[in-house]
Amino acid sequence: MDERHKRVHLDREPTVRRRHEHALGDSADLVHEHPLRLTVADVLDDRVREGEVELAVAERQPPPVRLDHANLRERRGEAIQLGDPYRRDPSRPRIHRLEEVFGRLSKRRVGDPNVDDGRIRPRPKRLEKEVELARPAPQRDPRGDPSQHARSVLAVIRPHRFNGSVLTDRVRPKGPYLFRLSLEHAGNATRRVRDGVLEAVLETNGELELARAWQTPDGTVMLQASSAEGLDLLRFVLALDDDHSEFLARFRADPLIGETTKRLRGLRPIRMTTVTHALLCALAGQLIQSSRARAIERSVIRAVSPSLGGLHAPPTPALLGALAPAELRRLGLGARRAGALVRICRSLDLERLRAVPAEAAAARLAREPGLGPWSVGVVALRGLGSYRIGLARDLGLVKLCAALWGRHVEPEETDVLLEPYEEWAGLASVYLLQGFASGMVPHERAA
Repeated sequence: MDERHKRVHLDREPTVRRRHEHALGDSADLVHEHPLRLTVADVLDDRVREGEVELAVAERQPPPVRLDHANLRERRGEAIQLGDPYRRDPSRPRIHRLEEVFGRLSKRRVGDPNVDDGRIRPRPKRLEKEVELARPAPQRDPRGDPSQHARSVLAVIRPHRFNGSVLTDRVRPKGPYLFRLSLEHAGNATRRVRDGVLEAVLETNGELELARAWQTPDGTVMLQASSAEGLDLLRFVLALDDDHSEFLARFRADPLIGETTKRLRGLRPIRMTTVTHALLCALAGQLIQSSRARAIERSVIRAVSPSLGGLHAPPTPALLGALAPAELRRLGLGARRAGALVRICRSLDLERLRAVPAEAAAARLAREPGLGPWSVGVVALRGLGSYRIGLARDLGLVKLCAALWGRHVEPEETDVLLEPYEEWAGLASVYLLQGFASGMVPHERAA
């Protein structure tokens, strides 16, 4: 062994290199070696032997790659028939070259999404031409045809599930009415607003039904329900028949709500489906943040009311009266408020209060322990649908008076803020709160 050379030599004979190696030619010079027999496993897919690859890696030289017979014939300009280049797995794609892919795609019909790559599998059926859906209501031209807009909304509404037949009613609201403005914060566990469409669960004649409503560009409100009673109840919830044009005309020059009546003239407070639901909102919202109050309201309704279409039925005195105050406490309601809710639901027929005058119903509720002026105002406005009883001593009104008077204000002092509005005190409190939150109340009154 000669260490002066980089490679190892045995008996000082030259190293056998790759260019000298030939399986059949060298076998004649070798005495003790038999000719090499190459098997399929020794040859790679590109006609390169495994030994050549290993030797090339050791000598850092790339092995020669022979041309495929099909490619050689193609280079000579001969006509060839494309075969399977993979030759082993019939499930692999049989596309020979990229040009063949584009050639096949150019022959395809427009609209056929399938690319036939020769796989062993059933080809999908040719897709039918899809019907173009109408654009959603917010993206449509408000000056377009109102009937066309109504048909586009109906196309989205009809696939939903209703109980039995579907009744549709077109209602022209009395006085100014803006559907989207009035339903800005109307969502709860019993109803939701999606893409300008109100979806709600109603209970009529002991059965649950889905109801929907939306407003067309011409101002008409479309109603859908499974019964005539459901349509009537939906009209009440949306306050479509309660014209407040007199309120707007009377207080358009008012120093506090005058500007709000001009900018938000179509605003009307949306009612709850049941008086019991309004009572639950009133007790859950006493002296806490509105977001926390709404969370408590949702948890109680989801725990006691059956569901339909992803929404829950509005609570009734029977559902809430069957609970123990401890169960309501577990759902987040305070102990005193939970006891008051169970007691009132068991002792008073809340749903019949809509048949009596609002002042009499408010006086009856005021005698119940646990209900103050603000809670009575919530039940009257959201449950009874009366504009006469205001949201007295609301926290928003306390902040408004503090901003106007420039000092600390007790809740009782806000009662004088609603006195000038007389029989419109309930609606005026809504416009005061909305105008103050939107910056429409002038601050020149502050002292």
